[in-house]
Amino acid sequence: MRACPPPGPRIRLLRPGEQAIVDEVFAGLSPRSRYLRFHAPLGALPAAHRRALVDVDGRDHIALVAVERRPLGIARLIRTGPAEAEVSVAVVDDAHRNGVARRLLAELERRACAAGVRELHANVLAENTAALALFRASFAQGPCVVEGDVLRLTCLPGRRARWPARPGRPGRPARRRRGRRRATPATG
Repeated sequence: MRACPPPGPRIRLLRPGEQAIVDEVFAGLSPRSRYLRFHAPLGALPAAHRRALVDVDGRDHIALVAVERRPLGIARLIRTGPAEAEVSVAVVDDAHRNGVARRLLAELERRACAAGVRELHANVLAENTAALALFRASFAQGPCVVEGDVLRLTCLPGRRARWPARPGRPGRPARRRRGRRRATPATG
């Protein structure tokens, strides 16, 4: 008996030179999504960026693509040290809020752990609340450094947060809100 594949898109390695996939995902991003992902208003993907994005080797530069009849998103890891790497993710606008980015990051985390990566760094614009929530939900958080309007998140693969992070304060527990007790009039 064959096991059923999990529902949703198939996650696979992006192969060197698959520029058409990178172009298709980029085309599926709105101007706002492109700004939030690349931290600049890009109308077109510069050729140098495209070449760098498909220069993958499966070891120090890993890129995963989610495919369901067409490419839906790409997540990548680029090693910056023996146990550190930069991480990023982009999902076409019409596939947002369907778990595509979370599935991509889960598989990327598995591969990062297998490669001995202990810290992932994500540079996220402070206004990109969806990406901040995604990284906080996907990884345990280390220190966060503010660099202008960019938050440099430290994500710890292979570990899970014990609590939801406080907005704007990665790695800190959320405060529990307790309901106020209503004073009831005393009866005589």
